[in-house]
Amino acid sequence: MVSRKGVGGSGGGGGVGGGGGGGVGGGGGRLNDKKISIAVGVGVILGVVGFLLFKRGGGSTVKVVEPEKSEKDDVAEVMMERKRQEDALPSVYRQHVEERMTDIELSVDVLRTSYADALQKMRVLKTQRDAARKQLAAEHDLRLRMEETCAGEGGGDVRKAKGVKRTGRAKEKEEEVEEEEEVEEEEGEEGEGEEKGEEKGPKEEEGKVQKGEEGEEVRTGKRARLQLTTAAGAENRVRVGPPGSVKSQRTNPEIEPDPTVNEELNGILAKVAKNRELVVAISDRNVQPMLDVWITSLKRIPVTNLLVWALDDTIAEFCTEQGVPFYRRDARASAAQQGVGSNHAISGLKFALLREFLALGYAVLLSDVDVVFLQNPFDHLYRDCDVEAMTDGTDNATAYGYNDVSDDPAMGWARYAHTMRIWVFNSGLFYARPTVPAIELLDRVSARLAKESSWDQAVFNEELYYPSRPGYTGLHASRRVMDYLLFMNSKVLFKILRKDAVRMSLVKPVSVHVNYHPDKLPRMRAIFEYYVHGMSNALDPFPDGSQRRRRKRQR
Repeated sequence: MVSRKGVGGSGGGGGVGGGGGGGVGGGGGRLNDKKISIAVGVGVILGVVGFLLFKRGGGSTVKVVEPEKSEKDDVAEVMMERKRQEDALPSVYRQHVEERMTDIELSVDVLRTSYADALQKMRVLKTQRDAARKQLAAEHDLRLRMEETCAGEGGGDVRKAKGVKRTGRAKEKEEEVEEEEEVEEEEGEEGEGEEKGEEKGPKEEEGKVQKGEEGEEVRTGKRARLQLTTAAGAENRVRVGPPGSVKSQRTNPEIEPDPTVNEELNGILAKVAKNRELVVAISDRNVQPMLDVWITSLKRIPVTNLLVWALDDTIAEFCTEQGVPFYRRDARASAAQQGVGSNHAISGLKFALLREFLALGYAVLLSDVDVVFLQNPFDHLYRDCDVEAMTDGTDNATAYGYNDVSDDPAMGWARYAHTMRIWVFNSGLFYARPTVPAIELLDRVSARLAKESSWDQAVFNEELYYPSRPGYTGLHASRRVMDYLLFMNSKVLFKILRKDAVRMSLVKPVSVHVNYHPDKLPRMRAIFEYYVHGMSNALDPFPDGSQRRRRKRQR
């Protein structure tokens, strides 16, 4: 019994406990059922949502929503795109280089063609030049023959030529002209004979055709010179080349030297000149200090083909001491030049004296003594014109010429008139070749200075530039302007160039002519110190123009 109760008691406890446990367990069972119901409901909902999404996506795939890109992702994409572009650049460069190479090859082909054309033009020009020289030589020979056999008709204006051969078209043309003249003369003589009742005499026949010394026919009529010139020109005619290839004759032939003009001077020039050219200065005792600087500057280069025309014994002795070639001869200015000043009077003498050099067949670089030479001038000459001179100009326009427009408002629509302006050649430094136009220039200037009290440089330029006009025949001389930065005047140096340090360091003149300033000697020495001895402040004390010199600042 005890054991039953005990078991029963346990059982009862178990009952209680079981009841309690059952209660608890029953409560837990109810919670589990709720969870299951909720899970099933959620599953059903998710299934429905999934089905709907599946239907909306076409039934094939399920779209996955990607997260939004950040700034880092954008930067990464930009960097990747840039890298792809950089990888593609070499091919672009390669294509560009290939295109440029193609262009270069085309340019080379064009240059080759242009070069070939230029060579062809040069050959044509050379042929024309040679033909022109032959023509000039033939005309010169004809002129000499005509002068040698000058007839007495018309005070020597009508001339006959001896031994002139006429061939081809020239001969035919001349014969036609002769026949026409004979017919005209016969008709005129017949008319005169009918009026006066006279017959033609032998003297009238002699005026047409005469027999020369060697038996050839020589024309002595009014058109003899014209016919002979035409004949010479016909024999030396040239055909005109293509456009752009035609060039007129600029370089006149040199004269035949005549040693009898001045045999003493000819002997000196034969020893001094190089390639039949030299630099010459004319000096007297008044300008000896400047002559000293002139000689020193030439010796330093060195230039050995120089000569001093000594106008007095003082200069002759000075040249002997310096070991410089000289020619001693007195020369006096004309009465008309006595009042123009000593410097201008001496300058006026040089044209008559220079003529003897040219007549002897020598080209001369004629220089005043106020010129400082810094380089060999003969290395910078072109020698293609009769006269090559330095300029008083100070820039490209004034030195080489410009279009100057004159304005007259009263003319209305036609108020503007164009004029050509150029600053004059400086007669203190010019190169003259031994040609007929150059000698004629010297003769013209000398003749005018003998009668006029004019400035020699003004007359020099007037004769060079004035064209032919009614009552006046101009000089047909070719001329060239020297580079104004190489053959420099003192205005360019002191007023313009020395204020520009860059240009001053880049430009080294061949010569400097102190023509714009009266204090010539100190400026010449300063120029020599600056360019030769490297004294950078040598030019500083001098003003731009002819004002009083600035004093050096005391340190």
